[in-house]
Amino acid sequence: MSVTVELMQEGTASAEISSLSSERRALFEAMYKEQTGDLPLLQIPLITRPWTAPYPMAPNQERLWLVQSARPNVPLFNNPLLATMQGPCVLSHLQASLDFFVLRHEALRYRFQAGEKFAQVVPAASHHVPLKEVDLSAVSAAEIDALVEKMAHEEALISFNLPQGDLIRATLFRCADKTVLLLNAHHIVCDGWSGVIFQREFPAIYAALAAGKTPDLPPVKHHYHEYAIWQRQWLQGLEARRQIAFWRQNLHGIESHARLPRCYKDVERRSYVGRTATLAIARPVMEAALAAARAQRTSLFVYCLAAFKHFLAELTAQTDIVVGTPNAGRGRPELDSMYGYLVNKQVLRTNLAGAADFAEVLQRVKQSFGSAFENQDAPILEVIRAVCPGQESVPDPLYQIVFTVSDLSDDAAMKQDAVDADTLSFTAMRGLPITMAEFELNVAIHPHQGDYRMHFFYSSEIFSETVVQQWMQAYLAVLRRCVGLMAKD
Repeated sequence: MSVTVELMQEGTASAEISSLSSERRALFEAMYKEQTGDLPLLQIPLITRPWTAPYPMAPNQERLWLVQSARPNVPLFNNPLLATMQGPCVLSHLQASLDFFVLRHEALRYRFQAGEKFAQVVPAASHHVPLKEVDLSAVSAAEIDALVEKMAHEEALISFNLPQGDLIRATLFRCADKTVLLLNAHHIVCDGWSGVIFQREFPAIYAALAAGKTPDLPPVKHHYHEYAIWQRQWLQGLEARRQIAFWRQNLHGIESHARLPRCYKDVERRSYVGRTATLAIARPVMEAALAAARAQRTSLFVYCLAAFKHFLAELTAQTDIVVGTPNAGRGRPELDSMYGYLVNKQVLRTNLAGAADFAEVLQRVKQSFGSAFENQDAPILEVIRAVCPGQESVPDPLYQIVFTVSDLSDDAAMKQDAVDADTLSFTAMRGLPITMAEFELNVAIHPHQGDYRMHFFYSSEIFSETVVQQWMQAYLAVLRRCVGLMAKD
């Protein structure tokens, strides 16, 4: 590895680089680009750069922009978060805290527009967060939770205007015994890890401002425009071209892959309305799956995915099985404090033709997952352009089913330790269940109160609840069969 890259890996050169003259900085960046063009993306360090707007969107951000722009009134990518607070909430302190958070995180201060070569980002005119207050203090304790949930869902489904910098808004529900804050942001500027950043920082910001102090938070190491330029520069290198060539070959003929049988065959998806079906999985089943996965030197995710692909092959009577899964894209430590959309999507294609038993299915899924992992840096937008050009604004051109397994409990993942702030305590934060179906089927498995839960979030325009419930039971039966647990839960 070159001396330039080694210095950047150690984090010793950023201050010196930022102080270079424009001519010397251009020379350094030319050397940096030359020396990193054949490296995987996550081995290349970010460098500090001034924000000279406009600049290109990050590729995965542009992907959301293209899909959203084609259907501007469909809230496919709204990302709502609910925070419950106990004690008196001062509206002016809350407003100042939201504005401070937006000022701290650059990604929340953007406007998006079309460009000649790439979609572009320019600064928004304001960092003020629209905040609406709703008085529900007269509602009874027996009715309040359901009413807040209903009203929050209605607010969360209001579309954003990306060209105008309409990216985030807040609603405060004042109840008799608590206060609930709905923070709704467009996915183009945040992801799941961004929600964790908000949970970690916002109570401390409120506490400081309520006490008349400046929040004492560590500086943000890098801003989102540096991430976007980092990705765009990598795409010009040899390693990026190699990975995109892999996907072009691996996904050749993907239009013929197995599809779920539709209940309503003549319906075209227009509203993207979805529903969720949920099924409990007893902990012994998942523990047995984990033990089996370890015995096969693989992960719980890959093992459950293999069982799921086995189920899909049985359901569709086909062998070309394609499933997508999200990749957090935060493999470098300097990305931990970056608020923004860093998620990439991985296409997991497995040919199960002639697979004699589950052991062979597992080995094929392991192999296809390993190949996808080795080529995970290629942005899904560039993969779509390589494999099915002209489909960049279609929500699901490569796959229609998403599968995830998490080791993070839904009843713990969004919890926030109580932080007293002038007698106000933040007691819990959680995401609102999604009600828009970007894909035909999204399967998620995670721990829940000592056991596990499995969610099948599906497009209610093309599948019936009865059929989806049958699929859930059938997949659980396949998983139990694979781990050798035949007894009923």
